[in-house]
Amino acid sequence: MEKDQISKITEARRKYRPEKIKYLLIGKASPINEDAYFYFENVPQGDSMFLEVMKVIQPRQITLYLNSKRDSFKKAYLLKEFKREGFYMMDLCNGPSDTSISRFREELDELEKNGNIDEATKIIPLFSRVYDFLLEQLGDTGMLIKVRIFGPGSGQQKFFNAQFRQALELAGYHFHD
Repeated sequence: MEKDQISKITEARRKYRPEKIKYLLIGKASPINEDAYFYFENVPQGDSMFLEVMKVIQPRQITLYLNSKRDSFKKAYLLKEFKREGFYMMDLCNGPSDTSISRFREELDELEKNGNIDEATKIIPLFSRVYDFLLEQLGDTGMLIKVRIFGPGSGQQKFFNAQFRQALELAGYHFHD
């Protein structure tokens, strides 16, 4: 992934970073389709992680967003609500071909140093490999929500939604249903 794209992703992510993060969602890597990043507001297709996360957290609003043919103002609204509720999404790696986690470690350290995260923050890995990695790195600190979630790709959306919902329940999230 090129530095310009990494900068765009970082800027979009920081725009929606809460002052105090209650729920830190950790993905594997930015998507193959570099224009379909979770925090980009104008994404006509390919943002399945955003859609599946919002189906659990904001089910009514995501339906309005999809019915609007993915209006960027409606996505911005969803992202603002995501931020308001204390959610923040980041990835272990910069892109699908990147295996370095140095940027992840740097950002995690920055979040801790700035007071965005603390021992009350709940960390929810959104893929089983991410869970394994974080369990090894963090141990049993109480921050890591111990639910093995399999990503929403390849027709696994219902399983992802059920596992993600279970993780949020364990984290103490109150749903809007």
